[in-house]
Amino acid sequence: MIEATFEQHHKTVYRVCMLYLKNPADAEDITQGVFLRLLSKKPAFETSEHEKAWLVRTAINACKPLTQWHKNQQRRLAQQKRRFPHQTVKPRRFI
Repeated sequence: MIEATFEQHHKTVYRVCMLYLKNPADAEDITQGVFLRLLSKKPAFETSEHEKAWLVRTAINACKPLTQWHKNQQRRLAQQKRRFPHQTVKPRRFI
């Protein structure tokens, strides 16, 4: 059962994760987590479309905290650059 569901929907779930995260490694991790959640919860679905909708919604909900973390990290880096502009890293030149 789970194998057929995975084969049918894993590309869709991965694409949704890539849209949110724009990072293949994170998208693969979240995709795997979504299917593990499906395996552990074992919800009953009326149709294949209902199952697909559950997978997509679960993927979106799993991506949101990671997306927010990345935004906060970028904001912190920008604040640090504004506070300490003289501490920029310059590439070294080797002679």
